[in-house]
Order: sequence, then C-alpha cells, then structure tokens
Amino acid sequence: MINLGQTSEGDAIKLLEGNPTLQLEFLKEILAQRDQGKKIPEDLLVLHIKLLCQLAPKKVAEEVRKYKYPADACLKICREYNVKGGLAFFLEEVGRIMEALTVSLEVKSFEMSELKGF
Repeated sequence: MINLGQTSEGDAIKLLEGNPTLQLEFLKEILAQRDQGKKIPEDLLVLHIKLLCQLAPKKVAEEVRKYKYPADACLKICREYNVKGGLAFFLEEVGRIMEALTVSLEVKSFEMSELKGF
C-alpha cells in the first residue's frame, strides 16, 4: 500500500486527477482492501469503473463480476463509454434483461467476427 502520511485516500485520488493512469493504479491498491473487509466508498467504486472504461475497457466485465458496484451509476458510465460487457452486466443488474441479452448477443457476434478474421 502506498503511504500517504496524513493524506486521506480521497484527497490522494483528487491529487491524481491529472494522471488517470496513476489514479487507476492507486484505486486498485485501495480496492484490494475489499478482500480484508474494508468498506469502499461508492464514489471510489464508480470512479474505478469510469477509469477502467477509459483505460482498460476489456477488463470491465471481469471486474464487475468479482465485486459489487453501484449498478445505476456504472450502467450510465458503461453506456457513455460504449463498454458493452459492462453495459450488459449492469443492464441485467437493474432488471433490464431483454436489453442485457441484446447487448450480450452484440458482444458475442463481434467476438465471432473477430475470430473469423484470423
């Protein structure tokens, strides 16, 4: 864990706003504490999904299946960044099953077309 002295985690996240890559790495350190039972503030969870959508969109679907994230806020972010895997997951979370199925089929269709290209 990064030692910040008297600086709170939230303050440190704000200080890193100009460098989203470092911000994401720092958030990963904070979020790793979930496994030890630490409660993570909702705004940090939402920011984590936003940064993943921006910097590592292919990791979103995997991440959201491992841990609980605020569905409504993260659904909006995944839609904004067009991250289909996360979008399908959060659509299902909020009960929009048919829309989730449609998006999931789009993802599978795209994956199949990529495979045919090889």
